[in-house]
Amino acid sequence: MEAQLQVKVISNEIVKPSCPTPPEKRTRKLSFLDESFPAIHMPLLLVYTGKKEFTKPPLDDSPVITSLKTSLSETLTQFYPLAGRMENEYTVSCNDQGIPFIVTSVSGQLNDYLNSPRKLDYVGSKFLPPLDILSLGELPITTVVPLAFQVNLFECGGVVIGCFGIHKLVDAISIFNYLKYWAAHASGRYGSLIQPDFDTILRVFPPLSDKARVRISGGSGGGGSFDDATGTISTDGLSQHLNLPIKVVAKSFKFNNVDIKKLKVEATSETVPNPTSFAVVVGFVWKHVIEAVLSNNNDDNTSDDPQAAIPTALTFGANLRSRTRPPLSMQSMGNIVTCLHARLDYEDGIMDDLKLEKIVRVIHATAKTVDKKLEILQDENGGETFVAERKTAFKGSVKDKTCTLSVISWCKLGFNEIDFGFGLPDQVIPVGITYPFLRNTLMLVDYTDSHGHGIEVFVCLEDKYMPFLEADSQFMAFATRS
Repeated sequence: MEAQLQVKVISNEIVKPSCPTPPEKRTRKLSFLDESFPAIHMPLLLVYTGKKEFTKPPLDDSPVITSLKTSLSETLTQFYPLAGRMENEYTVSCNDQGIPFIVTSVSGQLNDYLNSPRKLDYVGSKFLPPLDILSLGELPITTVVPLAFQVNLFECGGVVIGCFGIHKLVDAISIFNYLKYWAAHASGRYGSLIQPDFDTILRVFPPLSDKARVRISGGSGGGGSFDDATGTISTDGLSQHLNLPIKVVAKSFKFNNVDIKKLKVEATSETVPNPTSFAVVVGFVWKHVIEAVLSNNNDDNTSDDPQAAIPTALTFGANLRSRTRPPLSMQSMGNIVTCLHARLDYEDGIMDDLKLEKIVRVIHATAKTVDKKLEILQDENGGETFVAERKTAFKGSVKDKTCTLSVISWCKLGFNEIDFGFGLPDQVIPVGITYPFLRNTLMLVDYTDSHGHGIEVFVCLEDKYMPFLEADSQFMAFATRS
């Protein structure tokens, strides 16, 4: 199959905004929430079965590509900060330099890729923009490209749109807003166009002052693997995580709605009479990841610590847009999220008390803390408090070697409704190259297929743990390999 999927670059160019950004909008400070996110790229692929006429030559001048490129330029005019470059960790130069737009032809059948057990291997190596544009802690932040797109056209008519978006400037909802606007423009649905809002976030979560950065860093200006002044893992820190001597693998599993309902019954308690789909799926996977790690540790005769690396902590994001004072619209751009932290009490007998009901109670209780956390963020000194807490949490986790399972959920955001004029996507894939810093990560998306709909979970683990998860009959009784 690998020989059949030959990817040939047809065109590679920089697309700039259709209109220049006005002088008064050329320099933009970031909110203190945006400042705290590292300059790394998030991958995303939208997979469309498409139509045969989409891939008739000449590909680089086909109506589909012309429409995508023209509408991309128009979209960048409205989303102008994403066509610029970073001046430093907290300032964007909205200089209209533009973003990469790459078109490829793929000699193979899209279904061969979709049905392959190695499909995630192709994601990072073939269908996303070139890795040399990625920010992984090794490029000066002033050269980092905020967005990049690669449109892959299969000879069968299928289309895969690969995207990288920089987390320093956008969260998942921001990426969705961009893609939805671009898709509506490309398909001529101009009545569906909703303007993005880049300004309100700065009033609700204003930029840190220079004096505040000095106070937070103690006059040191940061350094090491954590930037004390911005609450960000620094360039050196990213490189350290990138070069960890471990191998991470990614596998995807589907949980259909019928099985999710069964898990809800198992997880129901007096404390949580109506558990959410998110809580039961995440709780179920968390439980079995812990068991996979424990099984490996028990079999690993070379380990000095049979309790090492057990992910008894969980972190997940919470969208703040509807909760702020005043509420922000869904069109508000930036990282308008906060991370919530759950923890299971670890004891030698954790296996005896690792019940889904208990885990879901912990997740629900953690989710309820978001409003209290938001009050702190919107306090007069919320920015300084936020960065100081991130610094303490980071250094504490390094000191006690806390192992955390990170959850990224893109469910119910609408990615499976993005239509560029050739139908709805058949798959949404939020995974690229599985770098070491992605170990112990779960990514959730909605799915719909011929068998129904539900939640697809992309699990990134060290390679030594994955076989234990896949061999877990209780896990596979609810999870279907995808």
